[in-house]
Amino acid sequence: MTTLSDAVSTACATLPESAGVYFFYRDQTLLYLGKSINIRQRVQSHLSAARRGGKEARYVFAANRLEFERSSSELHALLRESALIKSLQPLYNKRLRRPRQLWSWQLTESGKTALPQLVHHQWPPPENMLQWGLFRNRTRANSALRALCKDALLCEQTLGLSKGSGPCFQYQLRRCRGVCAGRETTSTHHQRLIKAFSERAHNVWPYPGPMAIHHGTQGSTVSVLHAWNYLGDFPCLDSAKKALQPSAPLQARITQLDLDGFRIALSFLRHHQTTPLHAHQH
Repeated sequence: MTTLSDAVSTACATLPESAGVYFFYRDQTLLYLGKSINIRQRVQSHLSAARRGGKEARYVFAANRLEFERSSSELHALLRESALIKSLQPLYNKRLRRPRQLWSWQLTESGKTALPQLVHHQWPPPENMLQWGLFRNRTRANSALRALCKDALLCEQTLGLSKGSGPCFQYQLRRCRGVCAGRETTSTHHQRLIKAFSERAHNVWPYPGPMAIHHGTQGSTVSVLHAWNYLGDFPCLDSAKKALQPSAPLQARITQLDLDGFRIALSFLRHHQTTPLHAHQH
């Protein structure tokens, strides 16, 4: 089949030029879903690629139904796409459906002498657990922990990265404050370890309160994130501030971010204009 179904052709004419998620169906089977800041333009690019014999032909010409869902911002569309792929399992979104086995260091905040544990990345992390790093393998994770030891003058030997007893080699190079040589207490060393982890831990929200992410020019739609939760989109900064007042019921649906959602949010915080909002009690 190398032609569009009549239903898909008709649906294409109704697609909006706004952000959102779109769905290609074959009867009740979801073939593919995607997101865009311009749904019409993005779907048209799928159709063009399919006509040229691209991989899009597998679902574009097989589909007999095309639907869409508007989003209030690009961030919302990305988070929505990520969540829907996991829940609906479209046939041709296999790359995003594939589980990712990444590694992270975890450290309990309550244990006085607990050592970092290398585990498969969890999101959200267990309660009272600091989680640092997204590493492809154990080798990279160990290298990162050694670098942290060097930066914070922590003891590799105490943390299990090297074997031996007595003063470690890094202490001789003045890259360790000497917990291994009795020059620092185990408790003090551990508190410095927790501090170093806290400064890098993904689950630690690095801002004093909620952050508004601006889409487009100042005064337009903003998305609000707080403590790695998505609090929703608002038409402007003032409306976001009003909605986040302790006395005002929060109308937006609070969404706790999973690993993919965290990565999406982190990218927006790094690469978009942001404005801190006053801390709230929600």
